[in-house]
Amino acid sequence: MSDEKKTPEEAASELSDPRLKRPEPAAALVRSTQIGIYAGLALLLVALAWWGIARRLTLGPVIIGAVGILGVAFWIAFNLHALRQVAGTRGARLVFNSVGFILFVLGIVVCVNIIAARHHPRLDLTENKLYSLSPQTNRVLKDLTKDVRFIAFLPPEGRPSRERDLVQLYSSVSPRIKVQWADYTDVTLATKYKVTFPGTVIVESGEEPAVRQEKVTEVTESRLTSAILSVTTETKTVVYFLVGHGEASTTGGGDNSVSTLKSDLTNQQYEVKDLDMTKMASPQVPADCGVLAIVGAKQAPAAQEMAAIEKWVDNRGKLLLALAAPATKGASPPDFSSLLNKRGVRVLPGIVVDPELGYLGQPTVPVVSPKPGSPLTEGIDRVVLPLCRALKVESKEPPPSMPESPVPPPSGPAKALLESSSGAWLLTDLGAGLQRPANAESGPFVLAATIDESPPAPPTMPGAPPPPEQEQDATRIVVLGSDLALNDTLIQSFRFNADLALNAIAWLSKNVRLISIPPKQEIPRNLLLRTTQKNFIIFVVMFFIPLAVIVAGASVWWTRRK
Repeated sequence: MSDEKKTPEEAASELSDPRLKRPEPAAALVRSTQIGIYAGLALLLVALAWWGIARRLTLGPVIIGAVGILGVAFWIAFNLHALRQVAGTRGARLVFNSVGFILFVLGIVVCVNIIAARHHPRLDLTENKLYSLSPQTNRVLKDLTKDVRFIAFLPPEGRPSRERDLVQLYSSVSPRIKVQWADYTDVTLATKYKVTFPGTVIVESGEEPAVRQEKVTEVTESRLTSAILSVTTETKTVVYFLVGHGEASTTGGGDNSVSTLKSDLTNQQYEVKDLDMTKMASPQVPADCGVLAIVGAKQAPAAQEMAAIEKWVDNRGKLLLALAAPATKGASPPDFSSLLNKRGVRVLPGIVVDPELGYLGQPTVPVVSPKPGSPLTEGIDRVVLPLCRALKVESKEPPPSMPESPVPPPSGPAKALLESSSGAWLLTDLGAGLQRPANAESGPFVLAATIDESPPAPPTMPGAPPPPEQEQDATRIVVLGSDLALNDTLIQSFRFNADLALNAIAWLSKNVRLISIPPKQEIPRNLLLRTTQKNFIIFVVMFFIPLAVIVAGASVWWTRRK
């Protein structure tokens, strides 16, 4: 049969059988290009994954990506003619239109992200504005007249960091703040600024050789704002603490110390000094004294010293006076009546006992919530006042007002700042225990007061706008009934006591920009449910909703079955 001559039809059928055809050289090349594009795409994915994981473009992913691009380019070059033919079909045009639309949408998204990254508008919806700067900081940034540079040795972008977010917030509020992000592994830069550990921000202003620089190792809003003031303010307010009469020490040690308050004042860019008038031949308050603080004097100053203090206060002086508690035995501490009585403040004998506001059941340690409206209590919700003296503030009648204008309340240079509850009473005999005597004076009592002898604003005509406020230098005094409220133990345990003291000194010196910035804390919101409410939720989630789904499915099945 094999020797017989084949017909033309049989020969054609043999030639049409693919098994009898010899493989052409082009087929192997086609398979090579297909392998090339698959391998190229795989190598590109490997290079992108390597780059994304390492976060650094090293030589390895560059070489792998280049080989992958060559594989894809080889396939495109070999199949260029076929790609041109496919591109002319209707299906290809639809694909191109879809790809073009996707690229157009992606371009819009990229542009929006670039604009948001450069301007990054923020909306802080938290109750106590955890992610916003305080009004004090905003005033400082608004009043800047020179550029301030932040060299931030903080974690790189992409890692969660509240310190980094805070620094970015400063630069977004003021164009005067210039931020340089520094890698703390850069030994040269760290050596230049003497940075020994990460989490440090260098704040500097000015040009060489007059560059002023501050190092912030605890990155908080209070520290950063204080550093900005330090490098942009030429002079500092000097606060003198009177010593030599049993007052609290500023050098630390013992229970009677205000070294923590001194440290806080230094961080707020005040200059703190001690004033020992007992060593002066002619006692006087120094001329550079911005605020004089008398905290817990156990003995009365000598007549010459008291005369010098009164003379300085009468000449527009600023005084912070924290009174010591009466002694159980021996002479009582001074009440500075010669300074306070003529200004409408009188110190009552004894201490305040307040069972309603006592801290942890201690009635001699009242925890007072200040009334809003005073700059001294801004951002402060409570103050602890152990063994507090009671004050009495005498108000004066207001000057006559214009016809048809509302009658203002009684006013005067002295105003109450903190008050006890109405259930408080006055303990005059400290050795008699806490049993309330029948003749004890009842509250409420004033626990802290302010005295401002600035002239009152002139009366305005009905319907006329109020006149602009004018800053006038005048005598200012803050009287605090408890000196223990400012010692190290209380301030370290209750930071709001330190905020009150810092606010008081800032108000006395009229340095509104240095009002203390209390730390912001997240307010916990707990959902407390009764047993019936929890059982109702469990029933709805575990029984009612699954049963409703089953009933709905069964009804749909029954309806379609018909």
